[in-house]
Amino acid sequence: MDSRSPILALLLLSNLGALSETSLPTSFLGKIRIPISLRTAQGNHLGKGSYLVEVKQEEGHHLLVFFLGEKVHTHVLETIPEISAIEAAGIPVTGVHYMHSSADPIGTAQERAFSKTGLARYQEEKREWKATLRVYQSPENEAVFFIFQEHLELGQWKRVYFQLWRSDDLRE
Repeated sequence: MDSRSPILALLLLSNLGALSETSLPTSFLGKIRIPISLRTAQGNHLGKGSYLVEVKQEEGHHLLVFFLGEKVHTHVLETIPEISAIEAAGIPVTGVHYMHSSADPIGTAQERAFSKTGLARYQEEKREWKATLRVYQSPENEAVFFIFQEHLELGQWKRVYFQLWRSDDLRE
């Protein structure tokens, strides 16, 4: 038996571990407060209020998931809208929401509560925001677009669009 075999086996196993870590799909999470009622293409109602949102990739498509508490409320599949529809949707519904990656640890509440440098907590956090979520509506029709932007290398951004519609439903 060759004395290098255990070393080669360890190297192969460590490389396989690294491959599996990098091939894991990353999702992005954030909180959002929606000031208008919306509905999905499937007719699911999304009332005014606060939601935890997650953008993830499943089976080659992006999915926008809305959570109420820890329960999935509804989800929306990405869409490829016409350029004119995006350009018409110029009214912001919410501000920019910075999303954090599920791959980045955020620490426990106890770890985040204590300052290590004496600065305010927001000044101390050095998280690199890799994604944003913006919401725009069109004045011409009921279309509302959730625009997810993920920061890629060298200042490039990937955009994914999710379309919902304004709802006059009184189930707030």
